[in-house]
Amino acid sequence: MLLYRARFGPLIKVTLVVTLPISVLTMFVLLSALPDEEAGSISFNLFSPFFFSGSDSAAQLGAIVVTFILSTLSTAFVTAVATRIVADVYVGGQEATGTAVRAVLRRFFPLMGLTITTSLAVAFLCFAGYFLAAFW
Repeated sequence: MLLYRARFGPLIKVTLVVTLPISVLTMFVLLSALPDEEAGSISFNLFSPFFFSGSDSAAQLGAIVVTFILSTLSTAFVTAVATRIVADVYVGGQEATGTAVRAVLRRFFPLMGLTITTSLAVAFLCFAGYFLAAFW
């Protein structure tokens, strides 16, 4: 716990700088996929959700997939930077936040490949478990 407290400011700064723009972008992507008649007001109904209700279902599904991918990749990036910052404090270094971000950016594509592979494996196992339970 002390390791996180020692670098709380840089951890929050990196988290906000990465996740805030991604959150705003995903909000606009999801709102742009809403049907035109529901763009002004969003109402939630237990029996009739506003997604997949009409001819815009492909756009809505695409928005959900884009939102999932952006959120997953940004979470993996923030986690890697936070791990790098905390690990540096653990070994007694005083690495700057920018140095940690650059170290993670050098490994960006392997990190994203690992994240995508892990996400696909989890999705496959969830679907396989569902079908195994359904047909058992």
